[in-house]
Amino acid sequence: MRNLLKKVFGTRRRERRFDAAKQTRLIRWALGMDRINGQLKQDYPTMVRRARDLAQNNDFVTGYLENIERNVIGPDGFRLQSLARDASGAPDAARAAAIRELWEFYQSEEFNFVSADAQQGGREFDVLVLNTLVIDGEVFIWRRPDPASPFGMRYEVIDSLDVDYLYNVERTADGGRIVMGIRLDVRNRPLSYFVREARSDFYQTGRRFELPASEVLHLFRKRFPGQVRGITRLAAAVLDIAQLDEYKEAEIIAAKLQAANCIIYEKTGVNEGLGEEADAAGNVMWDVVPGQAGLAPAGYTAKQITPNHPNSNFGAFFKAVLRGIANSVGLSYNKAAGDYESVNYSSLREASLEDRETYKTLQKFLIAKWKNPQFADFLRFSVLSGALKADFAELPRLLRHRFNPRRFSWVDPEKELKAKQLEYNLRLTDPLTEIEESGRDPEEVLDNWQRYYEMCAARGLPVAAAAPPVDEPATDKKELASDES
Repeated sequence: MRNLLKKVFGTRRRERRFDAAKQTRLIRWALGMDRINGQLKQDYPTMVRRARDLAQNNDFVTGYLENIERNVIGPDGFRLQSLARDASGAPDAARAAAIRELWEFYQSEEFNFVSADAQQGGREFDVLVLNTLVIDGEVFIWRRPDPASPFGMRYEVIDSLDVDYLYNVERTADGGRIVMGIRLDVRNRPLSYFVREARSDFYQTGRRFELPASEVLHLFRKRFPGQVRGITRLAAAVLDIAQLDEYKEAEIIAAKLQAANCIIYEKTGVNEGLGEEADAAGNVMWDVVPGQAGLAPAGYTAKQITPNHPNSNFGAFFKAVLRGIANSVGLSYNKAAGDYESVNYSSLREASLEDRETYKTLQKFLIAKWKNPQFADFLRFSVLSGALKADFAELPRLLRHRFNPRRFSWVDPEKELKAKQLEYNLRLTDPLTEIEESGRDPEEVLDNWQRYYEMCAARGLPVAAAAPPVDEPATDKKELASDES
């Protein structure tokens, strides 16, 4: 029986395996057993430097950063909505207005109260934080007390490569460890950061000093368990972008050669008269200008060089690669590449909605990890300095707030307003929610309406009538009547 089974099934042992784990000569897939921090120790500085180079020199990445700035920060930045309460728990409109006014003064670009070097206000510093987060994958914000400032605190973005990524200790005296310049306790909570002084033009040359974790805000997206340093958002696309850049450059050079219409002289006979014109290798070169015509030297035949470039498939191939790159950074191809050819309303709306979710995710992350701690510092030091008249016992009530980030207009206002009207009729939304969703403070909007009515009344002007309600979808009344009967 055993021999019969061997004849039928063979002697080779068969195993059930996952195709995803197969190793073949056609797949070059080098894998190691390093944990994420072990991989970062090897690759982090190279990834960051490459991402920075692309941010400086690659048109796609510079456009991507401009896109992110416009849509995440916007022209007005993050707008504060104070939700201050009085002792009874009721909204304190007067105190909320005072906090909002003081915050706008603190964030203004005119006085530059935010940055440690006194060169940036709120919005410009937020742009620096966002760009650093996208390019480096992380941001280290140093909280630096400033007694000379009425708001008591300034901030400095520490260069990510100045946080000593080469400093590693497997086990410290307290049972913790140091990973890429960050001291961790036994539960992997950061205790301090080791930073190199930035006094020269080169990294890893300054004196190393230690900053307690209470003075540093470390912003990064943790994508793997135990990860202690950030990963650039461009990590998956860096090589594709660099290779696509070189391919585009090669096509441009080839196209220039074709446009130049170069010629060569092929020797077909004997001519002793070119000896003085030839170089040491026997080559003869003449400059040719557009429109020039002449005779080939005796014994030579002129031949034209006509490179077939740009390649007819260049555009389609370039677009296909860009689609993958755009997807890796979380944007639609049309938005990332600025290519709106052959799009219709439905596809453009779907892509825009997906892009907006990417922007909103970044906005929520920045608000939670950066703007909220900044507001807490602002309020605490404003009370301490007397810029805001309040007691420390009131801080928990005054700290209530929300930030309204940049929001987006409709793709097709008429269609989307009709849909919004239907949501109102079905009680699926309300005016306050929609005002906040648009990035505005409901208190401010209603105050403006009140001022508008008062100004019209003071001048004896009629108040503009409200817009007529949106028409309901047309319905054949006869059909309804027949259905009811």
